[in-house]
Amino acid sequence: MHVRVADRLVSYVGTDYALVAYGKKARWHWRRLEPLCLRESQYGALVLGPTLVYGKDKTPVAVRPTRPEIAARMRRALSVIASAWPEGDRLLASLTSRVVPLKASGVVSFSYRHRPGLSAINCFDRDRLDLIDDLIHENSHHHLNLLLRKDAMYQHDHNQEIFYSPWRRSLRPLRGILHATFTFTMGAMLFERLSTWASSRAGTARWKRAGLSPRDLQRARYRCLEEIDSVRYSLKDLDLAGGHFKWLTRGGKQVVKQLADALAHIEQQMLTHEKDVSRSSFGPALRRHRAELARARELFSLV
Repeated sequence: MHVRVADRLVSYVGTDYALVAYGKKARWHWRRLEPLCLRESQYGALVLGPTLVYGKDKTPVAVRPTRPEIAARMRRALSVIASAWPEGDRLLASLTSRVVPLKASGVVSFSYRHRPGLSAINCFDRDRLDLIDDLIHENSHHHLNLLLRKDAMYQHDHNQEIFYSPWRRSLRPLRGILHATFTFTMGAMLFERLSTWASSRAGTARWKRAGLSPRDLQRARYRCLEEIDSVRYSLKDLDLAGGHFKWLTRGGKQVVKQLADALAHIEQQMLTHEKDVSRSSFGPALRRHRAELARARELFSLV
């Protein structure tokens, strides 16, 4: 998108759109949609912007006012995060300042490195547990991007796509693996905290009040175990990148060690749920996932 102030035009994909016409008074062709404050914290406000609507070709076609029920869903998700994982909620409050809802079939939530604090969240294709996960996931990208602005964590890798990503099921460069490992470790933390939060007698009532079902709890535990396996896979590659290839800096190695320590704690907390998940309807998917990782290690081993 390109704005030509002198001509009062916006150019998008080769087409010019008028911003304003002047007669006896200015007549704006575009309407300003004020953001809605979701909550205030010591770090500032978290606001909900207008909804970005996508077409069938998965490109933006319109901006619409955000419906009140979307704000209600966001506030409920934030409340669950605050109750289940206070530390994660503090990170969310300090690093995410604006949420843009996406009405976009098949478009995943996203954020931009050059727009810190802005999370575009698909609120229409995703359920309540997904929404909680997406808020933390995009916030984790903001978190790592902040760390990367302060410290170089990798070097000399020439952006080579040689590391298998369990999440994309394709080869990725070191930066992509570092981002994925960081964000999905945070995701595993979230699912472990949700599992623990819902495990007590009082937790069962809290879970129900949050609009989450017993199947959502099973799915959270499955997702946690799934992410544990995926993160463990990529941590081995990051160890290789830092040790054998010398591509991680001291700061990068320190972050990888902290992720490994965090994962070990999550694994310990989830031991009691492993058998239940294996016997549940999610068991076959978990076994397939582990088999895929084993095959990938054979196919894409770098040593």
